[in-house]
Amino acid sequence: YVPEPAATNVLTYSQDLSQSAWSNADTTDTQLAGTAPDGTNTANKLLEAATTATHFIGHNYAAWVSGTTYTLSVFAKAAELRYLQLSLSMLSFPDTGRRAIFDLQGGTVTASETGVTALIRNVGNGWYRCSISAVADVTDGGICNFLLARDPTGYNQSYAGDASKGLLLWGIQVETGARATSYIATTGSTASRAADVLRVPLANIPGFSAAGYTLFADLRMDYVATGGTARAITVSDGDSSDRSAVGFAAPAQKISLLTFSGGVSQHNVEFSTWNTSRRKIGYSVAANSYLTAIDGAAQTPDTSGIMPVGLSRLDIGSAYGTADYLNGFIFRAGLIPQALTQAQINGMTA
Repeated sequence: YVPEPAATNVLTYSQDLSQSAWSNADTTDTQLAGTAPDGTNTANKLLEAATTATHFIGHNYAAWVSGTTYTLSVFAKAAELRYLQLSLSMLSFPDTGRRAIFDLQGGTVTASETGVTALIRNVGNGWYRCSISAVADVTDGGICNFLLARDPTGYNQSYAGDASKGLLLWGIQVETGARATSYIATTGSTASRAADVLRVPLANIPGFSAAGYTLFADLRMDYVATGGTARAITVSDGDSSDRSAVGFAAPAQKISLLTFSGGVSQHNVEFSTWNTSRRKIGYSVAANSYLTAIDGAAQTPDTSGIMPVGLSRLDIGSAYGTADYLNGFIFRAGLIPQALTQAQINGMTA
């Protein structure tokens, strides 16, 4: 399960690079040039022009907002060329914009500017999804660009182009937020996707009692965030007043476990620096007994605290189905309607 918040692709033509929203600079593009990641013949091939120049294509967006985090993403595949540079507008982002270079054969980020989170993910059949995320510092319009490159480093490379050389692009997206969410196709206007909500009323869980329970999550983060929180599993009264949760906290970049009652923190701890490895976490909650295990190892217990009241629902992948979405993959998650022992949660997470 990959929980995702609501998102909007603000680029109006995400696949058809022949539209006037796109501007070629010393490049040409060919539509229906190959099999895209979704299995259709809708990939675009972006080719160098036979000129000495910087070779790129760009799409204008008129409404970058200062202080907002944006993510630009594209599915890309090497052909005669293997390196692709992504750039966010220099008019709305600091200095020369925000840039990174990707190796579409090696599947790596080969260059990335300060202030950019750059990610590349193998999606099969030679395709990679590349993304950059950064914070705008000026409210203005500006272009996001896709630049062909011959070398793994060096931004805005200028060189003598060969009209027979290029690479494949498909599924281009710009959205707010610190990571690329599932692709949203556009064909002339922006398009949106609703948030994922995976929720179970606690009344539907046989034997559940607010006197004691255990939360379990087997998960992997998509990337190590530098801000905010993310929740894998939460029991709550529908807001932050009464709840228990397992997740991730940044910028400390730690596994986070917490319990609140009546808006007052009863247990709020962070363990074990997080990374993008798969982790298993067990959290047993009872009055004056908060027990944790991570990957089979017991963590320091807490023997003081009362229980939440008015608990009514279980949310998986977010705090309350509206916030703190987990930026990653949940392989398994569970609520056990009793407070397990330390030995039991150690075994559960081994």
